[in-house]
Amino acid sequence: MRFSEITFAKVKNEVTYFLKKTYKKNDVLFGPASPYGHILEIVEKLYATVLQYVKNVVAQYDLRGAASNNRKAIRTLVMLGGHEPTRDISATGVLKLKVKPSVDIAEEVPGSQITIFNRTQIKNNTNGLTYTIDLGTERNTYTVNSGTQFFLNIIQGKYEKQTFSGSGLINQSISVNVPGINEVENFYTEVTVNGKNWPIKKNLVDMLPEEEACVVRTGFEGGIDVIFGNGGYGKIPEIGSIIDVVYILTDGDRGNIFRNTVNDFKFVDDVYDTYGNTITVEDIFDIFIEKDINFGAAGESVQFMRNLLPITSRNYVLALPEQFAYYIKRLGIFSRVTAWQIEDNSEDETIYVYAVPDVRLFKDEDTDYFNVDINAFYLDQDEKDKIIKYLKAQGAIAMTKNIKIVDPVIRKYVMNLFITIFDDAVEENIRSEVYNISSTFFLNNTRTDKIASADLIAALKEIRGIDSIEIIFVGEENENYHLRQNIQLKNVNTNRINISKFRPLFNYDPNLVIGIDPVLGDILMREGELPIVRGGFNDRNGIKYNETPTVDGYGPINTFIKGITKRTVDI
Repeated sequence: MRFSEITFAKVKNEVTYFLKKTYKKNDVLFGPASPYGHILEIVEKLYATVLQYVKNVVAQYDLRGAASNNRKAIRTLVMLGGHEPTRDISATGVLKLKVKPSVDIAEEVPGSQITIFNRTQIKNNTNGLTYTIDLGTERNTYTVNSGTQFFLNIIQGKYEKQTFSGSGLINQSISVNVPGINEVENFYTEVTVNGKNWPIKKNLVDMLPEEEACVVRTGFEGGIDVIFGNGGYGKIPEIGSIIDVVYILTDGDRGNIFRNTVNDFKFVDDVYDTYGNTITVEDIFDIFIEKDINFGAAGESVQFMRNLLPITSRNYVLALPEQFAYYIKRLGIFSRVTAWQIEDNSEDETIYVYAVPDVRLFKDEDTDYFNVDINAFYLDQDEKDKIIKYLKAQGAIAMTKNIKIVDPVIRKYVMNLFITIFDDAVEENIRSEVYNISSTFFLNNTRTDKIASADLIAALKEIRGIDSIEIIFVGEENENYHLRQNIQLKNVNTNRINISKFRPLFNYDPNLVIGIDPVLGDILMREGELPIVRGGFNDRNGIKYNETPTVDGYGPINTFIKGITKRTVDI
C-alpha cells in the first residue's frame, strides 16, 4: 500500500489524482466546479482554518515567543510558576482645605463645625476620576473659623463591597470579579467575617492554627481571590457566616495629578454642619494640593511579567538587592532602578536603592523633556517614604536589612545639532520637528550605558527635509574642568606672570574628556549618575547655555542650519 503524505496539500493532490484516474474523463466531469472538486476545495479551506486556530492557541501559551502578548494567558502561566502579578496601584496624596477670606462663618457654617465621614468621595474636575478621603477613623469634626485649615489624605478610586457566605469547607476560596476596565487595587482590601476584621497574610503557611486570617491574591480570571484556612493553617469560616470583601476600584496611573491647580476638586458625598445639614464645601473652602497625588501605577505589563519571572521571591522575604530592585520596578513608574549593597563592608547591611522617576508620568501635557521641572528627575522625601512603605507591604524584609533611597547625581549636558537641509524644506518646521523628536527620544530612552548620538540621528533622519546631521554634546563637568585651567591662564596674563614659571594648581590634562566618549562623542552613563540634556552652565569659552529653551541665546538644544542641498529626483 502506498504511503500517504502527511501534509494536506499532498493529501489533496493524491485525492485529485485518484478521482481523475478512477473516472478517466477528468477534463469533462471533474474540476473545481464539479461536486467532488467543490467539496475538496471546501475541506481544504476548513483544514487551513483549523490549523491556523491551533497555531494561534499554541503561540499564545508559549512564553518564548516574542509576539506572545495575550495578557490573560501569560498572567495565568506566571502565576502557576509562582509569581503573583501586581495589580493597579492607586495614586495617593494630601489636600489642604482653607477657609475662603470672604466666607461668613456664622451664616454659611451654623454651629461653626463641619463633620466629614471616612471614605467620602470627591471628584477631580480635570480628569473626571473619583478619589476617596482616608481619615483613618469613622469621622472627623473640624471647628471652622476665619483662619481654619486642615489636611485630608486621599486615595484614587472608590470603595466597593461584595458579600459572600461561609461554606464551612477547608480552604474556602472566594473569587471577587469586577466588570469594566478598572482593577481591584493592589493593597487596599479588607475582609470581615461576621463583622470582625480578618487580617490578610501573604501565604497560607503564614497563618497560625485557627487564626482568624486569610490570603488575598490576584485572581486567575481577574479581580482577586480570597482564600481561607484549613484549621491547621488559619481558621475555617463557619457555614452560613457572612463574609464581606471591601476593596478599591482604581484607575491606576491615570489617577496621578502633576499640577497644583487650586479648587480642582468637588465633593460628591455629603459633608454636614453641627445640626446635620449638608453644606457645599467648595463654597466655603479653597482646596489646595498639599502633597503631590502620585505613585499611581498600572498593573504589570506582559513584557515585565515574562522578563522578571526568574527572579521572583517564592518565600516573600526581601534580602537580596535584586529582589528590592525587582519589587520597585513592578510599580512601573521608574525609568531606571538599581539596588546594591557594599560588599567590602560586612557590617553594613544597608540596601541602597537608586530610582529615577519616569518623567513622562510626572509632567503635564504642556511641558516636554527640555523644560520639565528638574525636580521631576528626583524623589522627594514623601515619595521615598512611599517606596519604603510599598516594600514593607510586599513581604518580610530581612531583619538585618536597612533601606536607603539615594538621589541620582545629575550631570548636565547640552546638545548642539549641525544640520544641512534640502532646498524645499522650511527652516522653522525643521527646527520644530527636531525639537519634538529629540524630546520624545530622551523621554523614551531606556539605555543605561550611554546616550548614543547614532540612536538620535537615526530618529531625526526620519524628518524629510534633513540631508545630514552632526550632533555634539557639551557637558558641564567637562567644561568646568577645562574652564578652570582657562581662568588660571587668564589670571597669569592679567598679572603679567612669566608663563614659564607658572605652576598650575592642579595636574591639568588638555586631552581629558569627562563624561563623553572621546572618539564617538556619546554621553557616558557612569554608576549613580543621571545625564540630562539641560543647560544652566558656561562652557570653557564663556558661552552661556540657559537651563531651558529660550528665544534669545543658547539653551539645552541648539539647532544650527549649516547648509542647503538641492534636492534631486532620480528618473
